[in-house]
Amino acid sequence: MRVLIVDDLEANRMLLSYLVEKQGNVAITCSNAEDALDAYQTHGADLIFMDVVMPGVDGYAAAKQLKDVIGTYFVPIIFITALQDEDALIRCLEFGDDYLIRPFNQIMFNAKIAAHTRTIELHRKAQQQHEELNYLILASFKSKKWRKASLIMQLKLTSKTAIMSKPIFQVLRSLMVTFY
Repeated sequence: MRVLIVDDLEANRMLLSYLVEKQGNVAITCSNAEDALDAYQTHGADLIFMDVVMPGVDGYAAAKQLKDVIGTYFVPIIFITALQDEDALIRCLEFGDDYLIRPFNQIMFNAKIAAHTRTIELHRKAQQQHEELNYLILASFKSKKWRKASLIMQLKLTSKTAIMSKPIFQVLRSLMVTFY
């Protein structure tokens, strides 16, 4: 799993990178929002850890920019913050998907990664099933459309080559409507 780490302090980036890589994941680090956008567009990411307080563009605005780029694809953003007031934590959940309060312990950090990894896997599975269902619906629609076209051709040929009784013609027309 690729994990994007956005924090203006190098020591924090190094610690988070170490913890992420210790779990067998790939860490991609950035010190600001602009670099984070570039890194996401270049390398992608499955999970993002974002510092809230950074010079220039703060973590909330950076998360919004990333979510705009990410679109409908699910990439959780976990805010890392020393802020503990309720308003700041609510904003973390409004702009991201979760938060960790500094200082945090490794057990909590690992639990957050594990929980979000499960969510990512479930989301991807649901997305795959949605795509498969759309394919089956489209295939079914095309099949019905083909059957309708085939029935129309048969009706045209039959009406041109033979005189059809009115009740049979009405049955065939009702079948045609059913297939549409």
